[in-house]
Amino acid sequence: MNTLVPSYPAPPHDLIIYFGMIAIVVVVLPWAAAVFSAGNRPLRRRWLGAGLAVAAISAGLAFSGLLSRTDIRPPILHVLILCTLGGLLWHGLSTSGLATAHRASTASLVLLQSFRLPLEVLMLHAAQTGVMPVEFSMAGYNFDVLTGAGAVLVGAVLKLSPRRTGLHHALVWAWNLVGVACLLVIVALAVATSPNVGYFGRGVEHLALWTLYFPYVWLPVLLVGVAMYGHLIVTRKLLQTSRHQQPLALTHPL
Repeated sequence: MNTLVPSYPAPPHDLIIYFGMIAIVVVVLPWAAAVFSAGNRPLRRRWLGAGLAVAAISAGLAFSGLLSRTDIRPPILHVLILCTLGGLLWHGLSTSGLATAHRASTASLVLLQSFRLPLEVLMLHAAQTGVMPVEFSMAGYNFDVLTGAGAVLVGAVLKLSPRRTGLHHALVWAWNLVGVACLLVIVALAVATSPNVGYFGRGVEHLALWTLYFPYVWLPVLLVGVAMYGHLIVTRKLLQTSRHQQPLALTHPL
């Protein structure tokens, strides 16, 4: 006898949001691999391979319906997020992360985070069409659009300025701290709008159920991971620069 598997409802279908999310991930994955490897082709292939593996696994779990199951504890999406973000955090804090900070240019690391500008515009549209909670957008409590816009401006300053000064150093620190703060707010919103918490209400319009489905699962698993790792590497680079009292490098410092 067949039984109905309990699952959270899928979000409304919207072609702009659906293909927009796919397009952002398709652009960001090879871009991040190029920035973090800084010209090292074997390393670039490893970064891209790891990203594609995570993308394929998360997509497969979403298509299988396992992510949206209400009877699985702990939720598979939570485990997936903890594994991917935990792995990136471990790598970023290790000697490998320090090597990445030496290799990658500050301007490239900052400009990479500009993907958060079109992402926030897409998320605003998602909120307006009922695909995701409005609280999760810039019309609610998500101010990450500042990080994306700031990345464009600060990255342009670093690229165009012929000399690095203490002002440049302070500018990158300010942008980085704002970006980290915005990312922490997003994490708090993800918890608040999760089905287990429902801080803003238990109605589906207040729950972040869209990330249980493809391609939106790539937001917490891939895009948040790139943003978090990028900020960690920028922080390590800034700390190294401060420690040795050297100007910010726009090319490989070693």
